[in-house]
Amino acid sequence: MATLIKTNGTEIEIFPAKEFFSLKEMQDSIGGYIELLHIPSEKDPSAILIIREDGYIIDLPVNKNATQLVYATRGFCRAIVGDVIFCHVTDTGKGIEFK
Repeated sequence: MATLIKTNGTEIEIFPAKEFFSLKEMQDSIGGYIELLHIPSEKDPSAILIIREDGYIIDLPVNKNATQLVYATRGFCRAIVGDVIFCHVTDTGKGIEFK
């Protein structure tokens, strides 16, 4: 399970078709190529945001909720734009899994 954080402020729980999210599922959820933004905290060291790689170039709207989330974990950030996925990453030794 992951959370899709939309630019309009809504947050929707999303689930992978199989055990883990595929690249296509992540791309379809945010509308384009993905970029990973690691936002670890003491309580949640595996937290990441999956953001739109070209979001600034195509002038996507600011995602206030995602920006606040990043600011809370890092203390600074550039505004996050577009819809994003909040999830957790696990290194299995064979690769990285997104949950």
